Amino acid sequence: MSLVSIVMPVHNAAAWLPRSVSSVIGQSYKDWELVAVDDGSSDASLSVLKHYASMEPRVRVLSHDCNTGAGAARNTALAVCRGQYVSFLDADDELPIKSIEWLLQAAEESTCPLVTARYDWRRISSQKPIDQGSGHLQQEYFRSSQHLQSIPGSHCCNLYAMSLITVNNLSYPDDLAIGEDQVWQVNALLAAERIAVLDRIVYIYHHYNDASLTRGAVSVSRTLDDIEHQRRIAHSLQSNGLRGVALARLEAWSYSIKEYWHQLPHEHSLPDVLPVFKAMRDLADEFNVLPWNEHTPTEHKQLLSHILNKEDEVSWQLLTELSNNQSI
Repeated sequence: MSLVSIVMPVHNAAAWLPRSVSSVIGQSYKDWELVAVDDGSSDASLSVLKHYASMEPRVRVLSHDCNTGAGAARNTALAVCRGQYVSFLDADDELPIKSIEWLLQAAEESTCPLVTARYDWRRISSQKPIDQGSGHLQQEYFRSSQHLQSIPGSHCCNLYAMSLITVNNLSYPDDLAIGEDQVWQVNALLAAERIAVLDRIVYIYHHYNDASLTRGAVSVSRTLDDIEHQRRIAHSLQSNGLRGVALARLEAWSYSIKEYWHQLPHEHSLPDVLPVFKAMRDLADEFNVLPWNEHTPTEHKQLLSHILNKEDEVSWQLLTELSNNQSI
């Protein structure tokens, strides 16, 4: 049997750990190890992890003295993983009972170094049953795949051959508070080239824990990280002969404005946000791209146009108006 290492970064997730760890222990496939890294938690997370490790030898616990971020925590775990395959689980999410079984079966049947499947996104109040999917499996070459336009799901609903990671020296950026998983995902897909796409839900993503490693209040620094992670993805794609794909991603900037930027005026002033405007200009200059397309809302295009023209006062006024308009 192939040993599968499940990597879990943990930060202040004591309330959710029983559910997430239990979902691993209850897997139908039994040859796994859970490598959990407590990343400087200030709650009882480390104690909860040690409790499970004392009862279940397949649970391994490491810890950081201070909070270093999800990327660094995953890198710490990857350095000691013993499995032939690796998957990732966030501490406040969970795995359906057959997740590892399905992913491993797909990997071995396809011989692909990377299997990507689907996840179920739900809020805390959701009680809907999981649509398990058809089980259909197909192989694709990433460079000609539809996934070039939309990076597959989440890195957490994938299974990676350890050889893919070690041979290509793959690691998570440890200097980003947001988007480190997407940078990893793109680099892994580019390295894998041939991927298996499985129509199964193998991950349950709970969207409500703002204290987790990968979520948190929007700030200038997180918004800058959003720009930086998109820059790194574009650089990786361009360096691999996929400049058109890189530009298409950068031209679809409206999502970032709606998800992050419009929250900035609630907590910050114009001087605080000037680095964001500059980073946007630098990104556009580096790739010689206008960060909008035919689907970009008019208000967002106007905002970006003023930012690129260094009209910071007008840009701030428009951003504030967007912030106050809940219909964007």
